[in-house]
Amino acid sequence: MENRYDITDLTVVIPTIGNEPSRLLRLLKHLRNANELIKICVVWDGHKPPTTELTKKVQFLYHCKLIVHDSNKGLSAARNTGLDHIYTKLGTFIDDDIFPDPKWYEHVLSFHNKHTNEEEALVGRVTWEKTDFENTLTRWYEEVGGWSIFTSSRSLNQLSNFCGGVTSFKTLFFKNIKFNEGFTRYGCEDIEFGTRFFSNGGSLYLNRELVGRHYKVLTLERYINEHISAGFSKGLLAHLHPDDFFDYSFHKKACEKKEQINFINHLSEIIKYIDCREGGGFNLDYNSFMGVLTNACLLHGYFEFFKLDVFENDEFLLNKNNEKEYIPYALTFFLNEILAENDLESIKVMQKKMPYYFEPFLVESKVIKSKEPITRFLRINSNKTLSNNVKGTINSIKDKNVFSLSESLNARELFKTLMSTQYKLSIREQIDLICQILNKDPTFVSAYLLLLKVKELDEPTKKIIGSVCAHFASMRPEAEKRRHLKELSLLMDQNGEQRIESFTSTD
Repeated sequence: MENRYDITDLTVVIPTIGNEPSRLLRLLKHLRNANELIKICVVWDGHKPPTTELTKKVQFLYHCKLIVHDSNKGLSAARNTGLDHIYTKLGTFIDDDIFPDPKWYEHVLSFHNKHTNEEEALVGRVTWEKTDFENTLTRWYEEVGGWSIFTSSRSLNQLSNFCGGVTSFKTLFFKNIKFNEGFTRYGCEDIEFGTRFFSNGGSLYLNRELVGRHYKVLTLERYINEHISAGFSKGLLAHLHPDDFFDYSFHKKACEKKEQINFINHLSEIIKYIDCREGGGFNLDYNSFMGVLTNACLLHGYFEFFKLDVFENDEFLLNKNNEKEYIPYALTFFLNEILAENDLESIKVMQKKMPYYFEPFLVESKVIKSKEPITRFLRINSNKTLSNNVKGTINSIKDKNVFSLSESLNARELFKTLMSTQYKLSIREQIDLICQILNKDPTFVSAYLLLLKVKELDEPTKKIIGSVCAHFASMRPEAEKRRHLKELSLLMDQNGEQRIESFTSTD
């Protein structure tokens, strides 16, 4: 069968803030040495324009298109500019500090010729391995921390969350989605993009043989700054998509602890001491303190977002019982009271102030026992792309069929569907849905834990599932790992015997 795509169909977009021009030039040389036919577009998003010498080298020595922003606008804006200047059928985003292995484009073309649907995209594994920049922190980050997704997921497995680094796609599909340019700080722009990517039918595959080497020094100070920024972006993400990403407990903790710079600095000193003591290796102490540090950074950045962008803005606050609370927090905090009193006034205020937040409309629907609020929500948000999670809830209300959207939902969204209290599923339906989750994401630890609660499983099967669950749980970030392994230990004793009662069946 003749291939649909070849090297002339591919354009690489490299967003850069230009803080290391020499590295950018090395990357361009590296890509040109790999294949001279690849089209390359560099999007300069620096705080000052590139020098004349650099411009000449980019354009004439390495034959790249150079687009220069008049100011620093952020990674999302740079990617969107790059998308606007792709005229080939395929595109690939490569960060300016990531050097893909020489034959990377062969993996890209092979993928697209096999997965020809417009909605199918590819991401490679990003690593510090075999670089001069590998250290204790990078090894921890890849094996235990946030980047463990690249090591814990099977190759060519569909991912539940969108992530970048080396990402290849069909151009038209990405042009129709675009990145949210409100994300100007580090982190979460990929996750936010994923809400629309997956909702529009997108599938993201990880190919671990498509390797990008990270040529960036990752110090503990840099890690801290990036994760404070990621916390800020996490706040923005929760604010823009409260139905999918607002976490009551995390929000409450962030607002109670507020600024944590002193705590973060103390943790940093402890971690440096442990690193020095262990001579470059990381042990349980290092894992534990890095988990605490990461969470503290995220909490600090998250609170910073709400302090700057929300808490002083009455538009997003509910005044109830002489207390002003952020609406998604207030809905959870006052929910029982609202339902007990049939407090439609408070619900209407929430809807008016945050019309894109589905939950108040859902609560009203339950209070008045009518689907009219759902219809109103859809009318108000007719020009917006709803997440699969929200669409799944709406469709289930319409036709009471939880499985109708199972093919379009990713693993995380299917899990939310499974855990929703509005669905009354039989044991067989529960198992079927769990299997669908694991088929989409075999590393989904919580799905294995739910499966172990099913009484009908025989002992050998339980032992196998428990072993697989423990394997993937051990690869999660430290706090998640401890939580998952604790639950697993409660579910099974050393002989694999089940301890916790099965979740309720409606058989």
